[in-house]
Amino acid sequence: MMMRRLRTKTVYFLWLLIVVFVAFIFLDWGSQSTAIKKVGKREQGVVAEVNKEQITFKAYDDLTNYYVKDGLSRNEAEKAAFNKLVEDLLINKAIQQKKINITDENIVEFIKTNPPPQLYGDTSLQTQGQFDYNKYLSVISNPSNIEWLKSYEEVLRTQLPRQVLYQMIVGTIRPTTIDFMEEFLQRRTKLKVEYVKAEPEVSPLEIQNYYDKNKDNFTKESKPIVKYVIFPIKTTIEDEMDSKAEAEEILNLALQGGISLDTIAETHNCVLLPEKPENSGIVKKDDGWHISVKKDSIVGILLLPMHPSTETIGKVEESAESFIEEAKSDFDGTAKAYKMEVKTSRIDEAPVNEIDLSYLDFKKKNTVIGPVEGKNAFYVFQTAGTSEKYTPKFNEIADKVKYKYLSDNSPILFKQGFKEFVKSKGLTVISPETFDFYGSPEGPDFFMQAVNIPKDTTMYVVVNGSSYIVHSLDRIQPEADSIKKEMPQFYSIWSEEEGKKIFTEWVNGQKESAKIQDYRYKTY
Repeated sequence: MMMRRLRTKTVYFLWLLIVVFVAFIFLDWGSQSTAIKKVGKREQGVVAEVNKEQITFKAYDDLTNYYVKDGLSRNEAEKAAFNKLVEDLLINKAIQQKKINITDENIVEFIKTNPPPQLYGDTSLQTQGQFDYNKYLSVISNPSNIEWLKSYEEVLRTQLPRQVLYQMIVGTIRPTTIDFMEEFLQRRTKLKVEYVKAEPEVSPLEIQNYYDKNKDNFTKESKPIVKYVIFPIKTTIEDEMDSKAEAEEILNLALQGGISLDTIAETHNCVLLPEKPENSGIVKKDDGWHISVKKDSIVGILLLPMHPSTETIGKVEESAESFIEEAKSDFDGTAKAYKMEVKTSRIDEAPVNEIDLSYLDFKKKNTVIGPVEGKNAFYVFQTAGTSEKYTPKFNEIADKVKYKYLSDNSPILFKQGFKEFVKSKGLTVISPETFDFYGSPEGPDFFMQAVNIPKDTTMYVVVNGSSYIVHSLDRIQPEADSIKKEMPQFYSIWSEEEGKKIFTEWVNGQKESAKIQDYRYKTY
């Protein structure tokens, strides 16, 4: 009887242990799942979500590195890579929604009738200097080329749906014949001008009065505002010594001979300068180490820029991260303790506009963002609400007001005549040969402004920050025979340009309406 009771109690005890154990397991799993949920998207390898579809950090990092190798700065590369991946995702989604399907038969037919562009220059596929389709067909029919065909097929499976989508989007908006004729006549018009690189002297009071009367023209729309501190990235003595050692190695390599300076510049991230040295050696200058090489036929100067090392950059980033830990609770107080200046800016103003913050959520105030790597610095931001629609003060946009004033008042400023104005100022006149849009001496933007200047009139124009005073001598319209001959080819080029504009506007519209969550930067 006693044994039975003991066994019964033992059974109850065992069941109790089992229940407790199972409960513990569920609690443990629950705590683990909660912990997993708390892991941020960045830690999960996700850099962004576009309408809840993910972009991986690996894809972002790979594309960024590709752009860096292609010559972009790290900051520019990250911005370009992020936008490209967002656009690709939106384009692919549109392809799915529009049910654009490319069949195997479509691929085969396209391969037969559309050789890759790089093959047109292959002399083995030419007959009497012309591309021979029969030779191309024999190449794609050869089983030994199957791997090449597979790679071409993979490219087409990505490109063809996009081409179909492109045609669908562009086909919905047709530029008018009037648009085309205006563009044709404008670009085929030839100009005869004379100009000087200068701007007229005007009193600050004149410009101030212009601003006061036209304030509404300078009003800015509302934008998010951020506070921020800057952690500069500067080269250290150690970085300088490492760079000097590398410069000495490059000099020794060049003096050994057998390798051109062009090749050395390419393989060692140098710039071959146009100057010629008097002798060999290295000299430190503001832009880096100048490596002078003069031995036999090898003569030139290589510039090796000095950059902060990875270790130096890492230390600056660590300082920014330490700042953030304290700034989560008191941004301004932490900045004061670190003896750092807190600046405030709209996100569309320099230097903040160099960093791509456009996809972040600025609705929640006092969110700390960072550290964000910018140009030669790490930034730590704190959201500070949204600015009202406002007009900047005159001293904030004085140069912009001045350019606008000079453009609007050119007829009055130059009423004395171009020659008299130039003579009174002692300026050098530039008198190029007659030119069109494609041969403009100061670029196409210069032409597009100059072509609107009436004959025998002098106007002030600004192109990429450079100031010109332009006197129009003649505008020569294309003749009827020329129009008839050139119009078909021009229409092909122009319609392609317009198509790209339309598609770009469509993509931008997709981005504006999409829900894009950006996890590139840590937020607290």
